[in-house]
Amino acid sequence: MKGESQMEEMRLMYHKKADGMLYPNLKLPEIQKEDLTQVGKYGMMAAEYLKENERNRYNTLYRLGRLGEKMKEVDEEANNLLETLMRNYLKIHKPKEPSSTMEMWKKREQAKMMAEEVVLKRIVYRFH
Repeated sequence: MKGESQMEEMRLMYHKKADGMLYPNLKLPEIQKEDLTQVGKYGMMAAEYLKENERNRYNTLYRLGRLGEKMKEVDEEANNLLETLMRNYLKIHKPKEPSSTMEMWKKREQAKMMAEEVVLKRIVYRFH
């Protein structure tokens, strides 16, 4: 019988209580408190977005102890995309005077602002 083989596979052990009943020895997995201290800027932003807009998903990840892990993944993905987009922007928009510190700083800030807009929309503010 199918039902019996499943029960045999589970191999539940029982213990007897004072009331004479047998109770299964069940152990719930320990839930560790989420550690978001190692999560970067974009991971924290994604966690905050989930908390405010996708509360069920946030609670599920939190209860399963996967929120920190997932937000680290989001942060890593966001930083990789940010680097790529900034690099591409700077290849296309070369400074007229490369020795000018101010011009180089402006170009880098423009690249960062444009890349960050894309990163926020594509990665941070989405359902994870």
